[in-house]
Amino acid sequence: MVEVGGDLDLFQEPLAALASEHQLRLTDGAGVPWPLHVTTFLAAMYGAYFGAGLGILILAFLIIMIPDDIQHSNALKGMLSLLINAVAVVYFAAFGPVEWAPAAVMAGGAIAGGYLGVGLARRLGAVWLRRVVIAYGLTVAAILLARMVT
Repeated sequence: MVEVGGDLDLFQEPLAALASEHQLRLTDGAGVPWPLHVTTFLAAMYGAYFGAGLGILILAFLIIMIPDDIQHSNALKGMLSLLINAVAVVYFAAFGPVEWAPAAVMAGGAIAGGYLGVGLARRLGAVWLRRVVIAYGLTVAAILLARMVT
């Protein structure tokens, strides 16, 4: 899979303008646009099973379809990721074999990363946060592409 979130963030302005032009972007007094529901649902299905890149994908969709500060979109992305993963945990715990020791280590890392990531995002500010997200997305895409080629 090629990581597209950073690339979408790179083209946020023109994509947001296109979404506004076609009334696919959140506006004052209107409900949440249907494409945001659809993209969030599809990302949730993907992320609940696989997880890799979920945050980047959701952040890209949010910053294109919701006219808000990247810090707020990042916070909303964190809450959506938490909810998606909580539902996945309940499902897999109820219906699948779970290796609890590695799961506990991963959960600890995810909680620590989420907590520390919020502090880092706040310190970076909107411009540098956007740059870091873009750089991360492009780096992961390059690594995955290199692995596919070799």
